[in-house]
Amino acid sequence: MKRVRTVTSIADALTANRFAARSTRQLSTASFSLNRHTTGPSKVIASRRPLVASTYLQKAPITVRYESTTVGSKENVEDNGLDITPLYEMHELEGAKFVPFGGYEMPVSYEGQSITDSHKFTRSHCSIFDVSHMVQHKFSGPGVTAFLQTITPASLTTLAPHHSTLSAFLWPITGGIVDDTIITRLGPEDFYIVTNAGCREKDLKYLEDQLAQFLQNGGEAVNWEVMEDWGLIAVQGPLSEEILQSVLEDPDKTNLKELYFGQSKFLEIKTDIGPKLCLVSRGGYTGEDGFEISIDPDDTVAVTVSILEAGDPHYSAEETDEIDGLEETSAAKNSSTGSTFDSKIEPSKAGESDEAAAGSAIDRFLEEGKASEKEEGADDQVKLAGLAARDSLRLEAGMCLYGHDLDDTTTPVEASLSWIIGKDRRAEGGFHGAEVILKQLIPKSKGGLGVERRRVGFIVQGAPAREGAEIVDDKGEKIGNITSGCPSPSLGKFIAMGYIKDGLHKSGTEVTVMIRGKPRKATVTKMPFVPSKYWKQPSN
Repeated sequence: MKRVRTVTSIADALTANRFAARSTRQLSTASFSLNRHTTGPSKVIASRRPLVASTYLQKAPITVRYESTTVGSKENVEDNGLDITPLYEMHELEGAKFVPFGGYEMPVSYEGQSITDSHKFTRSHCSIFDVSHMVQHKFSGPGVTAFLQTITPASLTTLAPHHSTLSAFLWPITGGIVDDTIITRLGPEDFYIVTNAGCREKDLKYLEDQLAQFLQNGGEAVNWEVMEDWGLIAVQGPLSEEILQSVLEDPDKTNLKELYFGQSKFLEIKTDIGPKLCLVSRGGYTGEDGFEISIDPDDTVAVTVSILEAGDPHYSAEETDEIDGLEETSAAKNSSTGSTFDSKIEPSKAGESDEAAAGSAIDRFLEEGKASEKEEGADDQVKLAGLAARDSLRLEAGMCLYGHDLDDTTTPVEASLSWIIGKDRRAEGGFHGAEVILKQLIPKSKGGLGVERRRVGFIVQGAPAREGAEIVDDKGEKIGNITSGCPSPSLGKFIAMGYIKDGLHKSGTEVTVMIRGKPRKATVTKMPFVPSKYWKQPSN
């Protein structure tokens, strides 16, 4: 049987030649416990449990929306070599189109929703994104803060409990970015960390190697648990607070208006099988207000359904069944698809300028979203959304996608992420690559290293600039390259981000981007392209 190619790029995923149906797959939960007395490889304690929505169904009868109609795709799963999230069956029965992404089969879009519609719906209402493919970790122990401050430039000694910070794992000596990550302090010696699915194997080896080195150098004990099969959903959009507030088990006890961007709390969420304790963090990857919710694997479907039902008056089951009766669902889906973004950009017609053709393409792209919106019920407040909308949303928000906008050769300073380097870390150093990174913060004109390139945003004329497109000056000499790009549903323009020669990175600088062999005018632009709407704590 033909194997599905695993990809890490949204653009590649959108152009994958085949969507393969998935069923359950068992994954092991690994706990790594290392301390300074460890002399051999880390001890791995593995327990196997099925990564499937129906594992909790044996507990009680509930209202069931997701019933299986077809079985027998286990062979496909094994042959494809991909994993699935706890919400796979839900996506399948909601008409999801699947693509291989980061080692998982993930929903890229849903039947009846254009990417534009899903994107705009998130900006105006609320969308739920399944991000369970991302790797969740727990770190604890007396040496945990010192260890994490060795491999990241974050100021963790001053990070308050249940507060989060964006950071990055760094390579020793070079300071290159191993992966970008969100770090949340749960207690004096407890941290919760989320890393990218596409970097999974690299990150696990990196962390194991760095832990071993830390302990060999005399560091105190660090316990590391990889939360293999836990669910993670992102509830994003201006209505997310209202909807999530309505499903809290004790809404009078917790007012989400008092939970600000970058803060988290353990909260009980009402479900048909009883209240479920989840870690709720305010933030996300869209630029909108929202929450990311870490959920026990047995409860992921129940919690997600509860939130969907709260925001969609039509989202209710017509049948009641025992959880035991839920069959595994899968159906072979073979199709060939191109990028929705690319499909809207057609060759210019005779007598029509490239700019006019591009303008028409954007109009068609946005019109598709309007037509789809008219078909939707006006009272819908929450919907599922896929990878494609998540990618265009994050790009409008100016956020990086590792493997494209960030990589092992790029430092935080080059990536315009200097702000993730804590003030105390700038003075004290002590993190991987500090000798290089701290010198890069100082311009060459002031005796520092400076940088040769910087990450910036672009507004491109005439056509969408894709990853790899070269940026040239008026003499045709290369001065940079594009790392991400797409039509912006919110702005009706072609947006992109990439790296450009230092000194040419200031907003308003005019450059040229080579797209399919044709020069296109572009303007360096500040990011985010669309203003962020985070719910931030008022300044004193």
